[in-house]
Amino acid sequence: MDIEEYKTVAAYVETEIKIKGSRFIGQLFPVASVIEAEKQLEECRKKHHDAAHRCYAFRTGIDGSNSRFSDDGEPSGTAGKPILSILEHNDITNTLLIVIRYFGGTKLGTGGLVRAYTETARAVLAEASIIHIPVLHDLRITFPYDYTNGVMRIISQHDIKIHDTEYSEDVTIFLGIRPSLIETIRMQLRDVTSGNIAITQ
Repeated sequence: MDIEEYKTVAAYVETEIKIKGSRFIGQLFPVASVIEAEKQLEECRKKHHDAAHRCYAFRTGIDGSNSRFSDDGEPSGTAGKPILSILEHNDITNTLLIVIRYFGGTKLGTGGLVRAYTETARAVLAEASIIHIPVLHDLRITFPYDYTNGVMRIISQHDIKIHDTEYSEDVTIFLGIRPSLIETIRMQLRDVTSGNIAITQ
C-alpha cells in the first residue's frame, strides 16, 4: 500500500527538565536526510561539549525506514532506544531528537535513566508543531492545445500540484499527485481529451 502522507515536525523546539539534580535538555530538529541529522549532531556536540551525555535518535524517509540512535556513554539501552521509541510510537519521521544531560551528582540507575530520557523526549515532542506532508508521485501529461481548458479544470478540481509546464507543438505538464488519485486522474484526463493525451510516470 502506497504511503499517502508522513508526519514530521514543523520547526526546531527545545525544552528542559530537571531530575535529581541532572539537567535534561530535549532538542527536536526537522531533518531531510541522514547527512542533515549528522550535521545537527556535530553542532550539538560543539555547543554542548561540556555535557555528560548527548544521546539521540533520528528517523528519515517517508516510512521512517532510516533510523539511528546512540546512548553516548549511558548504559546500553537506557537512552537512545527510549528516544527512538517515542518517535516510532508517534509515527514521526524526518526528525532528529537529542537529549543532552548535564550530570547533577545523583545516579539514577538503569530504570531511572530510561524514565528520564523517555520523559524528556515526550516533553520536547509535546512542544512541537506536527505537520502532515503529502507524498506525491510524478506524472507527465502531454496533449494538444485544444484540450487545455478541460485538463486544467480537472487539475484544479483535485488540487493537483503543477511542477512545470512546457509549450511546444503540444502542451506538457509535470504534476505531483497523491498515489490514490492517479487512476482516477488518468481516466478523467483521457475522457476530457477523447484519448488524445500521453500520460507517463
